Amino acid sequence: MLRHIPRRCVGGHTAPGCPRGAERLSEVFFGYVSAVVARGDEVYILDSQTGEITVVDAQGRPARTIGGMGEGPGELQLPIGMTFGPTNGIAVIQGYPAKVVELLPDGAPGAVIAPYDNDPAKRSSCYLVSGRYRSMGGYVLSGGWIDFASGGDRTTLFVGVFDPDGNVTDLIAESEMPNADQIIENGTYWPHVAVGQGGEAIRTTAWDRYEFVLESPGSDEVRTVRRDATDKTRSRRELDAVASNWLRQNPGSDKKFVPAKTSPQIVSVDVDASGHIWIGRSSPYEPLAPEVFMVFDVFSANGDYIKTVELVVEADRENDRLVFLDGKRFAVIRNYVCAGIAWSNSAGGSGSEDQCMEVTVRLLEVGED
Repeated sequence: MLRHIPRRCVGGHTAPGCPRGAERLSEVFFGYVSAVVARGDEVYILDSQTGEITVVDAQGRPARTIGGMGEGPGELQLPIGMTFGPTNGIAVIQGYPAKVVELLPDGAPGAVIAPYDNDPAKRSSCYLVSGRYRSMGGYVLSGGWIDFASGGDRTTLFVGVFDPDGNVTDLIAESEMPNADQIIENGTYWPHVAVGQGGEAIRTTAWDRYEFVLESPGSDEVRTVRRDATDKTRSRRELDAVASNWLRQNPGSDKKFVPAKTSPQIVSVDVDASGHIWIGRSSPYEPLAPEVFMVFDVFSANGDYIKTVELVVEADRENDRLVFLDGKRFAVIRNYVCAGIAWSNSAGGSGSEDQCMEVTVRLLEVGED
């Protein structure tokens, strides 16, 4: 199923044939957007530069701002992600120092979970890369810690369930971080985690192959899902037809759809309200700057393949990133930061100027076929 979202539908205006919700949040200024999540009619946008979370409605209109950078109650340091926590609030995942900071809907501070809080050796060097809240309690967190007793040469990666006191109640996976050669050889590394409706942990196992596992916390039940990402998806002929159609609609474009030379890789793992698992994977084409081509394979809660959804978003910047919200809504994140540029010329003149780049979020609502 191909969803093609034309450029004219993105940017805060509506045209015939455009999906609803193609809005640019032009009223909000961001420093660096690291995460976007949605629940009901509200969308939460995390700015990791300011530590603030902007809450907008379904039309992209700002409603309120919560959080902020700092070390006090309800304040954040190096926030990298979000998950919806207990008490109808939001939980922010901090990279380092590793913490889960809960905020109530009005921004009031909630609980703070510090992984390995009762293990000083691990706590002092612990960092997080992702996390999800479980409805049955606790957080499934992915990260690592450095063994300074060995001179800081060893880093251990972990995926585990942590209780409100920061204790690991179920260590799902743990492995010493491989060096670069080992990563290339066996791909023992899992940056993406999600939580199923039954509380099972869903995690990727490698960067270089299409594989993820479903593990039930507290039991030995494990299911591994491996597949050739070309199975049951559009054939190369169909994909080439998509590319040819786009080029016909954009005469004079110098963009080329070049088949990817590497096998598809998993880049995200999410679960929708029906319990279906959405595996985001790399495009069957090389980067299509400034087009974003994202492919999602949808699986049942048991890991059985259901369908493939392909999204082509015509964007304006090569680093635009498409992220999953709930299966019907997606967001396009653009982080185009500002930098001071020094210049000089042959006549001896010199100076500097700020070159500011765009940081925006676009909300896209995609209808059914």
